[in-house]
Amino acid sequence: MARAIRTESAIAVGYWWGVSGGVVHDWRTALGVKRMENPGSRRLTLAASAKGADAIRGVELPPEAVERRRQTALELNLGQNLRPGYHGRLWTTAEVALLGKLPDAEVARRTARPCDSVRQKRSERGIPNPNRGRGYWRPDEDELLRTLSRDEAAARTGRSLGAVSQRRLTLRLPHGGPRPQWR
Repeated sequence: MARAIRTESAIAVGYWWGVSGGVVHDWRTALGVKRMENPGSRRLTLAASAKGADAIRGVELPPEAVERRRQTALELNLGQNLRPGYHGRLWTTAEVALLGKLPDAEVARRTARPCDSVRQKRSERGIPNPNRGRGYWRPDEDELLRTLSRDEAAARTGRSLGAVSQRRLTLRLPHGGPRPQWR
């Protein structure tokens, strides 16, 4: 009988021994058995909870019920129980290894993550962006500006003459093109 009280649900014990729920409660208290420490009661409670959840899953609440729940959450300050921070899928070592080696958009495509998540993860780790867009000049492009004429540098880098001239000014390099004719 003690084994049944420790392992079976209160309903089962009451049924098989022909006693009320109050008597089973007293027996459990005497043996130090808590409600959810009992495998039988835990199994029944979880099954009933799952059945109830299945019944209401996907059912739209009326707007007044939504508002009532919102007001209750505000009154009870339920927001204090929310965990701050990221709750999404964890980054794998292979995914982290892509950061900084490929543009953020490509990493986002390969990892099936939003581009903002990729940018944030890369920034958190202090990894520079390998492709910062059209305004970003790579060191090898700067070297072309130092060694080639303005026209050749524009052709090799795929940038406009104006962009090449502006970058030359930034690097304090000579103009590299024909001088304007002044009248």
